[in-house]
Amino acid sequence: MIVKMKKAKVFVLKEYEEELKRSLQRYGVLMITNNQGQQRVVDTSYEDNIINRTNRVIKELDKYKEKPKLLSPTFQVVDYERFSDIREEQIELLEKVEKMLAKISRLKEHNEERLEANKVLLPFENLEVKIRDIKTLEYAHIYLGQVLESNQEAFNGYLELNNIDYKTYGSNASGLAYAIASKEDILTDLENAGFQKVNLPLINHLVKDEIEHNLEVINIGESQILTLEEGLKEIAKSLDELKLLSDQMLSERELKKYQASETEQTIYFEGWVREDHIKKLEKSISRVTDDYEIDLRDPHPQELPPTSHKNNKFVKPFETITDMFSVPNYNEFDPNPIMSIFYWMFFGMMMGDWGYGIVMAILFGLFLLIKKPKGEFKKLVQVLFYASIPSILFGILYGSVFGISFDIGKALFGVKFQVFDPMNEPIPMLIAALIVGVVHIFVALIIKAFKLAKEKDYLGILAESISWILLIPGLAVLIAFPDYKLYGIIAATIGAAFILLFSGRKNKGVFGKITGGLGGLYGITGYLSDILSYSRILALALSSGVIAYSMNIIGMMVIGPWYGYILGIIVFIIGHVFNLAMGLLSAYVHDSRLQYIEFFGKFYEGGGYAFKPLELQYNYIYKIEDKDL
Repeated sequence: MIVKMKKAKVFVLKEYEEELKRSLQRYGVLMITNNQGQQRVVDTSYEDNIINRTNRVIKELDKYKEKPKLLSPTFQVVDYERFSDIREEQIELLEKVEKMLAKISRLKEHNEERLEANKVLLPFENLEVKIRDIKTLEYAHIYLGQVLESNQEAFNGYLELNNIDYKTYGSNASGLAYAIASKEDILTDLENAGFQKVNLPLINHLVKDEIEHNLEVINIGESQILTLEEGLKEIAKSLDELKLLSDQMLSERELKKYQASETEQTIYFEGWVREDHIKKLEKSISRVTDDYEIDLRDPHPQELPPTSHKNNKFVKPFETITDMFSVPNYNEFDPNPIMSIFYWMFFGMMMGDWGYGIVMAILFGLFLLIKKPKGEFKKLVQVLFYASIPSILFGILYGSVFGISFDIGKALFGVKFQVFDPMNEPIPMLIAALIVGVVHIFVALIIKAFKLAKEKDYLGILAESISWILLIPGLAVLIAFPDYKLYGIIAATIGAAFILLFSGRKNKGVFGKITGGLGGLYGITGYLSDILSYSRILALALSSGVIAYSMNIIGMMVIGPWYGYILGIIVFIIGHVFNLAMGLLSAYVHDSRLQYIEFFGKFYEGGGYAFKPLELQYNYIYKIEDKDL
């Protein structure tokens, strides 16, 4: 259900502003709305800087952290006193890791430079003279360079033809290394013949000595990198401290965004509080000072308060399905308690395989238990976990386990549990899907009737709700049950009369009311289309079953010698994992579509906004424990 809201205005003396903000954030019960009022300049650059730096360091340290075991927990629980204590040691740890990472980066960069230098030097490793001596010759020109392998024969012929002295050395991808001597400047001619000059560093020792020196420097650098990385592995064990720092700064930044409005001697915060959290609000203020005042009032008619839900553990996860469509309007009926039941049931009807249902229960159950997801993602995983139950139930009713036809009731108890066979007899399943769809639509129309009653539009109840609840079954009885066609005619006639008489009730003039009535009656086409939409339940059950059956056939086809059994098992696993993933995605999308269009389309207004109080912010931490709350 949607919780009632109160508009609260909290007054305290000016010196308590900062303490009050922290206490309000700790209790997380007041959604402040006046923080856009008397604004002072807010500088969150320090917090932003620490958050960004810490997140970068955490990402880097993750590479050095021991990989957790598959079933080991990865969540972090912190008590409030520790969370509220930002320690200098945490900042020092951040700076220390940054320096270590920066040094590793520099060492790797220097090593890379030395490796690149050696790549150039290696072909000239056996050069008998120092590079600096070659560069300083006054009466001769020595050219060091390389020639591509494909051009070496022609180039050697050119040198011999022109009596040019040369010597070859090693080679690499750039070609064979040459040292060419000449009294004249012949570089241009050499380049025209295919010579590529290499600019070696002006070292004052032999090339082979420079290569050895570079290798020594690289080895020293690698040793230093190894030492630093061992240090990072040790620090990575304290990664939780850096994650805590990031979340602490996240909360500090959030706190700075909210500023009080001022009077001469006091400051005040104005905002929304849940009616059932007023005592908690008072407690959060009294922890700071006894000199305070709270003004509480009901929302004005022109105000739209935020929406906050209070639902049980089963319904709560399904709130995320509704919110993805539109947050419920504060003044309307909360659709989640009813929608959740239909969503849960339709999901099972679409999956319809008790083998897949068991896999879903294990997979999503373990994920919730071990990984402890948070927020909207947690709700989505919970929805999928809950959906495993109807998937098992309808799988038993369909007699399907991993695409294999198997009546578990008959096998275990000698009692037939299978009711439907979508693969071989789809029509009964189609009829069942359409009947469930009609019930789904009728529930939406009943909710609409209550909504119209609240608006005191009693003729609207007859025209837009009761009329269709009479007309649709009346037509169905008329077509499907000739023996009872009189009852069908009576129900359909009364329903059609309500539509014709009252659909144009808001139009002016006789002509407007008549056209409104006829237009309302034309809505029967829309309802027929909506009802047929529920055939997708059969379609998805069929597609999942056919793919599963096909994977089983393919797996059996490759079974033969010992390697055939291994290959068959691999095909079976990959095929069913793919089918399960596609089935989950399809069921999620099409089930949501049935709720959004066929169900919500009849009564849902939406357009609300979520209740978001000032509260502690954290991304890495799973939970903050506070004994005083």
